[in-house]
Amino acid sequence: IVHKLVWKQDKIFLMMHRHFYVSRGHNSVQASGGGLPVEDNESLIILASRTSTDQVSGFGGSAKRAMGSRIMGGRLAENLERYRASMEK
Repeated sequence: IVHKLVWKQDKIFLMMHRHFYVSRGHNSVQASGGGLPVEDNESLIILASRTSTDQVSGFGGSAKRAMGSRIMGGRLAENLERYRASMEK
Protein backbone atom coordinates (compact mmCIF):
# COMPACT_ATOMS: atom_id res chain seq x y z
CA ILE A 1 0.00 0.00 0.00
CA VAL A 2 1.39 3.40 -0.95
CA HIS A 3 0.05 6.84 -0.06
CA LYS A 4 1.66 9.83 -1.74
CA LEU A 5 0.96 13.55 -1.57
CA VAL A 6 2.93 16.15 -3.53
CA TRP A 7 2.10 19.83 -3.72
CA LYS A 8 4.03 22.58 -5.49
CA GLN A 9 3.10 26.21 -5.96
CA ASP A 10 5.59 28.75 -7.24
CA LYS A 11 8.76 27.93 -5.28
CA ILE A 12 7.07 26.14 -2.37
CA PHE A 13 7.17 22.35 -2.37
CA LEU A 14 5.60 19.94 0.14
CA MET A 15 5.53 16.14 0.06
CA MET A 16 4.50 13.18 2.15
CA HIS A 17 4.61 9.49 1.42
CA ARG A 18 3.92 6.24 3.23
CA HIS A 19 4.62 2.65 2.28
CA PHE A 20 3.09 -0.23 4.24
CA TYR A 21 3.89 -3.94 4.21
CA VAL A 22 6.64 -4.02 1.63
CA SER A 23 7.60 -7.69 1.39
CA ARG A 24 11.20 -8.74 2.03
CA GLY A 25 12.42 -5.15 2.32
CA HIS A 26 10.84 -3.21 5.13
CA ASN A 27 7.59 -3.09 7.06
CA SER A 28 6.77 0.59 6.60
CA VAL A 29 8.20 3.99 5.67
CA GLN A 30 6.81 7.43 6.34
CA ALA A 31 8.47 10.62 5.11
CA SER A 32 7.43 14.26 5.06
CA GLY A 33 9.31 17.23 3.75
CA GLY A 34 9.31 20.44 1.85
CA GLY A 35 11.17 23.43 0.58
CA LEU A 36 10.42 27.08 1.17
CA PRO A 37 12.23 30.11 -0.26
CA VAL A 38 13.74 32.26 2.50
CA GLU A 39 15.84 34.81 0.58
CA ASP A 40 16.99 35.40 -2.99
CA ASN A 41 18.30 32.08 -4.36
CA GLU A 42 18.08 30.41 -0.93
CA SER A 43 15.67 27.77 0.33
CA LEU A 44 14.89 26.13 3.64
CA ILE A 45 14.63 22.35 3.22
CA ILE A 46 12.88 20.24 5.85
CA LEU A 47 12.76 16.44 5.83
CA ALA A 48 11.63 13.86 8.39
CA SER A 49 11.64 10.13 7.74
CA ARG A 50 10.97 6.93 9.70
CA THR A 51 11.50 3.36 8.51
CA SER A 52 10.47 0.18 10.30
CA THR A 53 11.98 -3.19 9.40
CA ASP A 54 12.68 -6.60 10.86
CA GLN A 55 15.71 -7.02 8.58
CA VAL A 56 18.24 -5.26 10.86
CA SER A 57 17.46 -6.84 14.21
CA GLY A 58 19.61 -9.41 15.95
CA PHE A 59 23.32 -10.06 15.37
CA GLY A 60 24.99 -7.18 13.50
CA GLY A 61 21.87 -5.01 13.58
CA SER A 62 23.63 -1.84 14.73
CA ALA A 63 26.23 -2.16 11.95
CA LYS A 64 23.47 -2.68 9.38
CA ARG A 65 21.62 0.41 10.63
CA ALA A 66 24.80 2.51 10.49
CA MET A 67 25.51 1.42 6.90
CA GLY A 68 21.91 2.09 5.90
CA SER A 69 22.06 5.58 7.39
CA ARG A 70 25.23 6.42 5.44
CA ILE A 71 23.77 5.12 2.17
CA MET A 72 20.47 6.95 2.69
CA GLY A 73 22.25 10.17 3.69
CA GLY A 74 24.08 10.20 0.36
CA ARG A 75 20.89 9.60 -1.59
CA LEU A 76 19.05 12.32 0.32
CA ALA A 77 21.87 14.77 -0.44
CA GLU A 78 21.60 13.92 -4.16
CA ASN A 79 17.83 14.44 -4.13
CA LEU A 80 18.08 17.75 -2.30
CA GLU A 81 20.76 18.95 -4.74
CA ARG A 82 18.43 18.13 -7.66
CA TYR A 83 15.67 20.07 -5.90
CA ARG A 84 18.02 23.04 -5.40
CA ALA A 85 18.97 23.02 -9.07
CA SER A 86 15.30 22.89 -10.14
CA MET A 87 14.51 25.94 -8.01
CA GLU A 88 17.23 27.95 -9.79
CA LYS A 89 15.41 27.61 -13.12
